Formats: sequence, C-alpha cells, structure tokens
Amino acid sequence: MAEETAITLPVLHLNGTGGQTLEEDYGHAWSVLHDFEDALQKVEFNRRDYYCHPDPQAWAKACEQRREIFDKINEIRAYLDAHREHIFENWKH
Repeated sequence: MAEETAITLPVLHLNGTGGQTLEEDYGHAWSVLHDFEDALQKVEFNRRDYYCHPDPQAWAKACEQRREIFDKINEIRAYLDAHREHIFENWKH
C-alpha cells in the first residue's frame, strides 16, 4: 500500500489569491471531476470486448486497471475536497 502524503494547503492572506477565486476554481474543478467520473462510469465496459484478446488475462488486467483509475479519481477528489473545506473554514466570506 502506498504511503499517504498530507496535502499541503494554501495560506489565505491579503497578498495571495482571493478566497472567492480559490473557492470558485476548486469548486469548478470538483464539478468537472464529478462529470468526468460520471461519463467514465457510463462507458460500456464488458467482458465480451476482451474474450478474443491474445492475452488470456486481458479481462482481469482491464478490470484492475479500471479500478486503479477510479482509485486515482478518488485521490483527486480528496485533494479537491481538502482544499475546498480549508478555504471554506479559513476564508472570511
């Protein structure tokens, strides 16, 4: 299992990027990621597309690779969620 790394979060201050900008940008990125994940889940993924593959393990490999991609999406979501929560808690609306 990979070692987890703490997410380095920005310091919101007067000379930095505005809280509203960060809130909007991270919110937009989160929304796009959600749409991407939804679209990827809708992609037809079926064993019949692999049964005549020259590699007899192709279906198992494809399933594992797909799981790894969704794990990476979850890592990205956690990154965005951490930033959004941090900004919400530290930005004076």
